[in-house]
Amino acid sequence: MRARILSSVDPQLVQRFYILAYLLFILKYLCQPSLLVPWPGYIDVAVSSLFIAMVLIKIALQHFTAPQILGFIAVSVLCVYSSVNAHYSSPMLSLLLVMALQDVDLRDVLRAGYRFKAVIILIHVICYIALIIVSPDSVVYLYRGGVARHFFLLGHPNLFTTLVVWTCLEYIYVNYDRIRAIHYAAILLVNIVIYRFTDSRSGFYTLIIVVVFAFFDKLNFRPMRTVANALAKYGFGVLSVLSIALTVVYTPEISGRARVLWLKLNELLTGRLVFGAYAYHDFGFTWLGRALTFPEKVLYNSHWFDDVIFDNSYQWFVVVYGGIFLVIIALAFFFNAKRMTVIEKIIISAFSIFALMENYTVNVAVCFPLLLIGKCIFSQRREDEETIKITGEETVPLWKRKSA
Repeated sequence: MRARILSSVDPQLVQRFYILAYLLFILKYLCQPSLLVPWPGYIDVAVSSLFIAMVLIKIALQHFTAPQILGFIAVSVLCVYSSVNAHYSSPMLSLLLVMALQDVDLRDVLRAGYRFKAVIILIHVICYIALIIVSPDSVVYLYRGGVARHFFLLGHPNLFTTLVVWTCLEYIYVNYDRIRAIHYAAILLVNIVIYRFTDSRSGFYTLIIVVVFAFFDKLNFRPMRTVANALAKYGFGVLSVLSIALTVVYTPEISGRARVLWLKLNELLTGRLVFGAYAYHDFGFTWLGRALTFPEKVLYNSHWFDDVIFDNSYQWFVVVYGGIFLVIIALAFFFNAKRMTVIEKIIISAFSIFALMENYTVNVAVCFPLLLIGKCIFSQRREDEETIKITGEETVPLWKRKSA
């Protein structure tokens, strides 16, 4: 009945309905940290409630297979539990968008998304430049190593750079078959300028990875595609294990070459590893999520912290969100990589590396790769329906097939 209702609705209406919900989600998470846009609690509640209502209506009208129902219910329960315990809503809200992707053209959604984000970012940049000209003394900077870092009225230099980079990556993904070298050059130039102001390397490195892989893909360089396939399939899981191992081994007892090597890796990641090591050795890991508060000043293993900031997503999962989600995401990439296009594999590879350096990975308003999981899940359903139409036979699930 629900499937008939959805099939009777104009597909363009369904598409626009989902896009509107997605734009509300972007609006919520870009306006919250903004110093330019007033965002009181009642507006946040209203926008969030409208977003949730729209996505739940979309989900309620969809048709799910039994495995999809069981999988989505299990992950939803875990997300709700984590969100309540850890006091972060973005994993649950992002999951709703993944679940609602049935019969939705993701490229069309991201096209609307990157345009909307580009407008918001551009407004902040223009207003920030005007503020510097009109009232330079009122401009607030963040400092690292004595270097002033600009955040363009959008929360933090790392967040601003992440928004710019992933907006560019959405543009690359949507227009991958049409963009040429001049487009990549323009994108790199914009991000070099942004990097000079924000001094935020993680997003810039992520963009470089995608551009380099895309360059070799355009040259039909097969070894690159092999690497991208391996990274998309195994990268998130391998880097999860590596990050957790590096977190666990850094104790006051570590010494000699092992300590020197660890400190070099920590320096390479601009001090990100030591925060997770401190949190693990003082609070331990969590599988299902919890809220943590840290003291203003911390001394751990000869390191002084004025503030504990997690920029490594893998550590953030096992310390706050819940380690179970690392397992879920790693398995989702592993089983769905075979259904991904080359550019999707490149994006997932860059996302896995980006997660070493930033913790915005579960918020699809900021970076979109988790939506590719939903695209792959529902594209398999469409493939099965096409098989039925052409052959008249249902596709037999893998676990029901008899061996020869």
